[in-house]
Amino acid sequence: MARKPFSLTYVTYEEGDSVGLVCALLALAPVFIIVAYATLLVSRRELHVFYILAGQLANGALNGLLKAYFDAPRPEGADRAGPGFPSDHAQFMGFWAAYAALFLILYVPRVGRPYWRELLGAAVVALAAAVAASRVYLGYHSADQVCAGLGFGSVFAAGWIEAYGRLLRPRLGGWVRDSPVCRYLLVRDCAHVADVLRVDYDAAMRRLGASSPRKKRS
Repeated sequence: MARKPFSLTYVTYEEGDSVGLVCALLALAPVFIIVAYATLLVSRRELHVFYILAGQLANGALNGLLKAYFDAPRPEGADRAGPGFPSDHAQFMGFWAAYAALFLILYVPRVGRPYWRELLGAAVVALAAAVAASRVYLGYHSADQVCAGLGFGSVFAAGWIEAYGRLLRPRLGGWVRDSPVCRYLLVRDCAHVADVLRVDYDAAMRRLGASSPRKKRS
């Protein structure tokens, strides 16, 4: 029986091409992001992370439906079979970057650390664009396929965060507080907290019998 590569992480580039090597590494970004989701779910148990991951998976399912509908071939010479429109990597990154940027704009206030929101938002958008460009450079997709992927992912993210703001956010706090399952699993909802890192740090310092650096200076 013939063996086939695991396509999720199977990427080729021209030997000796340093740019191609960087592009191959960028193609692994969705894998690292999924690992980050899993790490956050286990360590933080934030309900909002569950919601974002559900949206990311739904976005992936939408990509499969779109590929089956359009059934557009990949560029000539691509060493991977199957439809190429829209790019799954680009749609994944489009959703991730758009949701992150929109959440920063809509729900994260400016608390200390000047310009960190802008820098973080620009970084996620730049990473999404770099991953999409890498798929074109490596020959797995054409420019229109990655642009479509970014577009579909971004639009889906806008709808997903709109549903969060209108339907879920007003109800999540009470549901988490009153749910026996959430209490048993230590699931929480801190998406409304302005500076979670500061709150966690201050709580840890209180348990150690110390005060935070900010309180010492005041």
